[in-house]
Amino acid sequence: MPCKQQVKVTYDKKKHPLTYELLCSGQCDDDKKDCKRKEVPSGKPNETKQFCACNEGKGDEPLDCHIVLYTVKTKRSEEHYFTCEIDKTKKCPAGQKCVAVPVERDPFPDDATATLAYYFECRCVDEDKTWPEK
Repeated sequence: MPCKQQVKVTYDKKKHPLTYELLCSGQCDDDKKDCKRKEVPSGKPNETKQFCACNEGKGDEPLDCHIVLYTVKTKRSEEHYFTCEIDKTKKCPAGQKCVAVPVERDPFPDDATATLAYYFECRCVDEDKTWPEK
């Protein structure tokens, strides 16, 4: 099984994101070792990025369409966001772009304090099937 990469985003009842978690599972095709989370500086001040890397999390950032979870640290808090990224040399096929796709959801239980979670994966998708960018 190839390296499976997802980001889990939990929300409150008002649909505000609460937490972000990068989930890495499976083994990489090239080294047959587990794919694990790797955190590195992003190149911007007070910001790090996480991605799923081969070789037990010691490998390089993937070149194909993949999730990158960013953490921005301020004096008072941490903010998180994720993007779908692809290396310039590995573009999606013609007419497609690398975007986040919701693949699973955890519904709210009857408990009003519980959260809802969406799981996203990044994929090359036909441009006419994606949301317009802001």
